[in-house]
Amino acid sequence: MISGKKFIKTVSSVVLTAVMAAALALAPATDAKALGGINELTGLPTAAPNLQRPIAVMVDDDQIASPHYGLAEADIIYQMVNSTKNNRVTRLMAIYNQLPHLSGGFSRIPNGKPSWYTEYCLAGEAARRIAGAGISPFYTDISCAQNRFNFGINDMAAGVPANVCSLPFPHNSTMLLYNPLTATYDWNEIGSPVVDAEDFQQVTFKNVIIQCAPMVEYDNNGYMLYGVIGSGMGYYLTNGKAVAITWYKDVIGHTQYFNADGTPLVVNPGKTYIGIVPADSWGLVLFG
Repeated sequence: MISGKKFIKTVSSVVLTAVMAAALALAPATDAKALGGINELTGLPTAAPNLQRPIAVMVDDDQIASPHYGLAEADIIYQMVNSTKNNRVTRLMAIYNQLPHLSGGFSRIPNGKPSWYTEYCLAGEAARRIAGAGISPFYTDISCAQNRFNFGINDMAAGVPANVCSLPFPHNSTMLLYNPLTATYDWNEIGSPVVDAEDFQQVTFKNVIIQCAPMVEYDNNGYMLYGVIGSGMGYYLTNGKAVAITWYKDVIGHTQYFNADGTPLVVNPGKTYIGIVPADSWGLVLFG
């Protein structure tokens, strides 16, 4: 097993995404100057430079790809079915705001696993590759620098108990378990806690958003397209409670989340898990 100390803030089995997460789950526009000192992905204080763009990293979530390095440091993690084959194995998209501290690249590190499970983001490569591609680490259009959610205090007065959330990802058996000691949801897969291999932290989230989306298979490999443009239903979980929500996204706009009465959803500051669940298995989302 490779030592986590060798890979500071890294993620195993990754593909670095050039898209800077500017189109993901954005709230209505805000004054970019107001983001100084606040992490736009979590709504929490940050030491990152103002107007620094986040980066997204795609992570293979097959069991053999584990353990992963650096997931505990991600501000937002998306999980979605990667293929209708392999018992609907999932893939992750981890989004980070702290660019100076995030490594990235496509280095192959022998770890005793098949070659497709040997990619690591090594220290310094993200900054070098971003600079080499001529991509600014800062927003060139400050209108894109927005809080990713409508952050505020949500006491979930209308919520129902949701100490356990089970998702219909059969290959991974994904569960989010509410931890009253931390007031966050601990991520579990295949019957075990998801623990960062670098610092052995439990990966945990203040917020859980479960989003229903239609899915269309487009080739014989089981790969599919998700219908995340349009609108649909979902759930928001925080502080051990859940409420029904809706979501909306147009072709060039941002995903927005709403309460059942149509008012904007208030999201508590903190890290967020977003599970994109295929519509054909939506009825198997369970919590209580």
